[in-house]
Amino acid sequence: MKDVMIHGDLWSANLMWKKTPKGFQLGRIIDFQLAHFGCAAEDLTRLLISTLSGKDRREHWESLLEKFHSYLVKYCDGEPPYTVEQLKESYRRFFPLAGAFILPIMDPVAKIGARKVAANEKDAILQTLHEKTQALFEDMLHFTKRNREVRKTAKP
Repeated sequence: MKDVMIHGDLWSANLMWKKTPKGFQLGRIIDFQLAHFGCAAEDLTRLLISTLSGKDRREHWESLLEKFHSYLVKYCDGEPPYTVEQLKESYRRFFPLAGAFILPIMDPVAKIGARKVAANEKDAILQTLHEKTQALFEDMLHFTKRNREVRKTAKP
């Protein structure tokens, strides 16, 4: 799998949205100080963990990576730097580390965001945070165990 230019810290807090008549649209991506050549799964794993509910992430991560890869194929001049299967495998392998980066900041970020929310909506935010956190812990353990088994059976 070839390295590609990645953001290095792509998560929900580094996405700036603008309001349009049709809803919200991505306005800009900020904080490129960790940009480097690496594996696209670094950015995509953090992005999916930070922006989706646990349920949505679990149900859609593969189709979202497939869609991302289809855009990559469309815009590459020639052979893409990796296959969709390599991208999915990289996601599986990177997931525990990405979760470890995101987990400590989920609660503080949610609490800051909840300050501007009406009191009657705060319970829903806390329930969503709880669901995301529980799913993240479970999936970090799942992928850690899975990755350990893959390493055991990998040919040297």
